[in-house]
Amino acid sequence: MTASDASTVAEDASVLHTTELPSQVDDLDGDFKPDELAFQIDLKPHQTRIVTITWGAADRIFRLRGDYEKQTNAIFTRKIDGMGWESKRNAFRLYFDKRNAIDLYGKPRPSLQLDRYATPGYIYHNYSPDGRDIYLVADALGIGAPAGWVNGTAEHVAEVDDRSWRIISAGPVRAVITSPQDGFAAAAGAPLAVRGHAWSGHTPLAKVELSCDGGRSWQAAQLGPLPDTFAWRRFTAVLAAPPAGAVELIARASDAAGRAQPLESVPWNPKGYGNNTVHRLRGRIE
Repeated sequence: MTASDASTVAEDASVLHTTELPSQVDDLDGDFKPDELAFQIDLKPHQTRIVTITWGAADRIFRLRGDYEKQTNAIFTRKIDGMGWESKRNAFRLYFDKRNAIDLYGKPRPSLQLDRYATPGYIYHNYSPDGRDIYLVADALGIGAPAGWVNGTAEHVAEVDDRSWRIISAGPVRAVITSPQDGFAAAAGAPLAVRGHAWSGHTPLAKVELSCDGGRSWQAAQLGPLPDTFAWRRFTAVLAAPPAGAVELIARASDAAGRAQPLESVPWNPKGYGNNTVHRLRGRIE
């Protein structure tokens, strides 16, 4: 991907020098096919720039494009007892067992090290220039964990019916429902609690709407605080009791520029780059 400072296609055709844009292709649904093309571009207020996308066989394209270092990483592995995520400054892990607590790895130099920590035989408790586990969680709550207050003591929420995990990829304006899960069953006559996360990149997130009738009607979700400019933002809602039977739950995000997730993907490229079709879950009310 390249960009020029031209504001029209005609002007762009006469530009000899362009700037390559950092970009990556993401597989959002795990089917080993590209679903979106994410890139970074600098824009001044009210500026228009022409972006050119070149595609073709991977062995040819990779000779043309630059190499951009990863800035974050996320893994799930038994070696670190669950989910891990990191920036080049710090790494974290969530114990995927009855401890249910978050642990911290410190790094003396900026680097990505989770894959090393997860290597069989590697002892991440010992000091190393690559960093180490610096917090002994044991029976504590780590640096963050759900807990119950029992007889004056914080107790782990350990006995649960189900544990699941998911690495969410960044992309265009998007809302992802994290609860309930696809295939859910809920009691008839009771309100339906929904929660998830939404992301809108450089443009502020304006709203998240939810529907349980195929998009005929929508209910606004409550947005949680924004932890960082480009972070995913939590949303929650309690929907009026859906009618008994099969139900489809839809989440749709919109940004401050008026862009909203489409209900359907474009017919000519349903699995194409930048596809940010609404998230749908199916379940039963019984």
